[in-house]
Amino acid sequence: EDPAPPTADAPFAERMIYRVATKAGRQRYKLRQQTVEPVFGIIKEALGFRRFSLRGLSKVSLEWTRVKTTLEIPDTLFRQAKATAAIHGQTLKKFVNEALQEKLSGASSKQGTCLDEVLWRRQTVRFFH
Repeated sequence: EDPAPPTADAPFAERMIYRVATKAGRQRYKLRQQTVEPVFGIIKEALGFRRFSLRGLSKVSLEWTRVKTTLEIPDTLFRQAKATAAIHGQTLKKFVNEALQEKLSGASSKQGTCLDEVLWRRQTVRFFH
């Protein structure tokens, strides 16, 4: 059974407690375990990212863009990619997306054996680690 709802002027904390205490609220809150929470857990634990080191919206946006890729790209490779993108008048995001699409389209057109696929995957893993 669901508890009695709080009054309209109840404090926010009391209203939140009620939302989570209802059957529908518990089901809805459970969805966070499947969608949002694992992503933030990976970012915090696997990547070790717990706070922004830069200040200002544009700098934080840049830092978050780098974090959300969840790749461990060496700094020298990151700087090289950024410089190459700038030389071609592209954003880093567009440059990386095009490079990945090019690599993936080349891999899918291969008419090789399973060994070719394994070798390609190994190269890809090495690139991202």
